[in-house]
Amino acid sequence: MDDTINFWIIEDNEKYRKLLKRNLEREANLVCDDHFGECESAIYLLEAGGGEKPDILLLDLGLPGIGGLDAIKKIKAASTETHILILTVFDDRPKVIKALNAGASGYLLKRSPSKEIAKAMEDAIKGGSPLNPDVAKHLVASLNKQQPVVLNVELSTKELSILELIADGYAQKEVAEKLEIPKHTVDFNCRKICKKLEVNNITAAVSKAIKSGLLR
Repeated sequence: MDDTINFWIIEDNEKYRKLLKRNLEREANLVCDDHFGECESAIYLLEAGGGEKPDILLLDLGLPGIGGLDAIKKIKAASTETHILILTVFDDRPKVIKALNAGASGYLLKRSPSKEIAKAMEDAIKGGSPLNPDVAKHLVASLNKQQPVVLNVELSTKELSILELIADGYAQKEVAEKLEIPKHTVDFNCRKICKKLEVNNITAAVSKAIKSGLLR
């Protein structure tokens, strides 16, 4: 089975874009099929179809022309299977919420080491939602202020423990270490949680669980 992850980069800083491409392609299963300095070209190719669409798209928010936030919905409409990871220098919390609500799978800062970005890409493919820990904590705090929603769903003790740690900003690997269970068990339970809560990724599951009172 081919486990290669094909990814695109949309980043207007050419030097950083090429450096990121080179560093990420050193990982055995990562291949950058294309990279762009603006969103328009990438959106055009996705909408035109015909070629292989990326598994992952690394997207900057501060772009010329169509900005990253506006591009997310267009990208998801053209390629629903593509996971979008926001990669930016902006530690702008309101933009984080907007990006995740628009359909991004995760949010990382450009200062993140390339190995951390590569790991986040793998997690996203498996249904995870990689978030910078500080961003995750802000997301939880923001959602706690919103009106509750009614949710007739029960999570197991293990599922709740996993979800609580993810809400606290722990990556799935760290959750496995803290609970002393295999990483694949965390992955499996995250998929179960998402299915029960009828959401597409674990970040959306955290959001829904907080709004419903499952998490406090």
